[in-house]
Amino acid sequence: MNDRLPRTATALMLTAVFIATFVDGLDSSIISIALPFIATDLSIDAALASWISVIYMLVLASALIVFARLAADTGVRRIMIVGLAVFTAASLLCSLSTTFPMLLAARFVQGVGAAMIAAAGPICCTQHLPARSLGFGMAVITVGSAMGFAFGPALGGIILGFASWHWIFLINLLPGIVGIAAAAVPIPRTLARKP
Repeated sequence: MNDRLPRTATALMLTAVFIATFVDGLDSSIISIALPFIATDLSIDAALASWISVIYMLVLASALIVFARLAADTGVRRIMIVGLAVFTAASLLCSLSTTFPMLLAARFVQGVGAAMIAAAGPICCTQHLPARSLGFGMAVITVGSAMGFAFGPALGGIILGFASWHWIFLINLLPGIVGIAAAAVPIPRTLARKP
């Protein structure tokens, strides 16, 4: 199925895809600079603190194919919006964490949301962009992810210079809400694929 979208809807969809891949990349890299601060605050050693990063990437990698299949079968719009909502809510939970188990559980959930949006982005492009624009759509995904990875450590350093580590998660809230709004309008509802 390849539903063509009007130009404005296409721009909104690509904005949602960009935001989703940006916050995914940002969250993957920003945590590295915050781990020593988190370890000190939660009274854990560096080896244990590394699981805060590892659990996120482990869940993201493990669940990516599952959510790609669900997006293809049940509709990419639903997976993108639910993924952004889960990611944003989990970011809030991460910022409110006061113990290591609480933060680890929140990062697990955040990884689930990240897997959903990472799976949905490319499918949005392949299902709803014409063939001549598919390269541009994939470039939006690549640039969004690369910018997130590149800006993460620098932005983390700035935040940690002025505020607590909790803010590295709170910065996801506004992009997450904007991404949900941007995805809700243009991405068409698709019917579940019949077996």
